[in-house]
Amino acid sequence: MVSEFMESYTEWMKERTSWRTYKNEKLEKVDRKLFEEFIAEHHVTPFGNEPRFRLVDNFSEDGKIGTYGFIRGAQHFLVGAVRESPMSIEDLGYLFEKIILYATGLGLGTCWLGGTFTRKPAFEKMELGEDETIPAISPVGYKSDRGLIGKAIRWTAGSRNRKPWSELFYRDNFESPLNNGEGGVYSVGLEMVRIAPSSSNNQPWRVVLDGDSVHFYHDEKEYSTHKQLDLGIAMCHFDLANKEQGIPGVWSKESISDTRYVATWSKL
Repeated sequence: MVSEFMESYTEWMKERTSWRTYKNEKLEKVDRKLFEEFIAEHHVTPFGNEPRFRLVDNFSEDGKIGTYGFIRGAQHFLVGAVRESPMSIEDLGYLFEKIILYATGLGLGTCWLGGTFTRKPAFEKMELGEDETIPAISPVGYKSDRGLIGKAIRWTAGSRNRKPWSELFYRDNFESPLNNGEGGVYSVGLEMVRIAPSSSNNQPWRVVLDGDSVHFYHDEKEYSTHKQLDLGIAMCHFDLANKEQGIPGVWSKESISDTRYVATWSKL
């Protein structure tokens, strides 16, 4: 069994960046073995959906994997598929990010690609079952210099710009914003949510502390597949960071009438 805590998920969250330029090299046997063993482990998702993942060899000869820039040199891709059901995209986002964080711990580069990759080759590689969909993929490989194009894309996407706490986190209701560090024992988890990746760095999550329950919402715009993935990523960061702080919790759907409401984490 692969050890999940050779280092720290929290440290990997801080280290992870989106990487689009790779050395033209296949993974060494030991790295591929570790990575595929981790994928094969049974990982529990917040709402019990069971996404499946596969590390596939490069399926694009020209390196162009969609409209969001170029992925250069990558010899492998992580592909995730899940059956369509309630909270299935959030569950896939949660587990996909957990795998990406583990790849970061192995020293590998990754880059979330949500709605902007060529789907047909990925569908063929995964041999999709009935009602399955592929909402995201990521290159996996050894990082090379970003180059001017990669740096420009990263700058355009605002990859290191993050909203302040007061725009993302609240206590009891949306009238009481939190400032940096005001989350008590949940401050580390909230900061890991704040630095989490999201589509175009939009950070569509809003989080309300309610005692030892923490409610996750999306922003006021349409709750698209991209945002469902983003909320899954945020939930992953919060959950794993809390576990490393010795604060276990459980996920649920509460009777909250706000249409922006997504899920609740409660301390055990």
